[in-house]
Amino acid sequence: MTKDLLSVFEPGTQEGWLNKITSDLKGKSLESLFWESEIGPINPVLFHYEEVTSDNFQQKENNSWNIRQRFDAAAKGANEQILLALKGGVNSIEISNLSSKNINDVFSGVMLDIIHVYIDINTTNPKSIIDTFYQYCTSENIDTKNLKGGFIYDPIGNVALSGNWVEDEKKDLSSIAEVLLAADNFNNFSILNY
Repeated sequence: MTKDLLSVFEPGTQEGWLNKITSDLKGKSLESLFWESEIGPINPVLFHYEEVTSDNFQQKENNSWNIRQRFDAAAKGANEQILLALKGGVNSIEISNLSSKNINDVFSGVMLDIIHVYIDINTTNPKSIIDTFYQYCTSENIDTKNLKGGFIYDPIGNVALSGNWVEDEKKDLSSIAEVLLAADNFNNFSILNY
């Protein structure tokens, strides 16, 4: 469902627009706003009423933006950085270098069921990271079917960017099938992201 944002405001006119600007300038002229740049003259006072229609100002009822930040699970203080970012407004985290050795520390106090979590599995054994994450969620009674996020795995993109396979062509391409099977427990996860 959308809301017509123009219905909240009175329709404007060019005269009303210019009067409001003049009033806000408190005695300065409109021309005082004009200036010259490297690319030519700039006139910040523009009004094209014919272009202002309700079609331009539709707001979705649910404006759910995700603010994502990337964290290195192997870095010292990763958990503290994640918790601080979440308190600051981040609602989507991306984790690299996740392993069975650091997973408990990294996710301590992180409510995975209310944020989006993306896990970079561009490693020589991507399936093991998915398995580790699944085991962690199971041990913490987190329903993996409802988690939102994804597994970031793109061996072909890696070749395109760096010229190298993660391990080798045959192994990396066969890992795609393993990743898809291993990720079957994560209904709301996107798979094979970049």
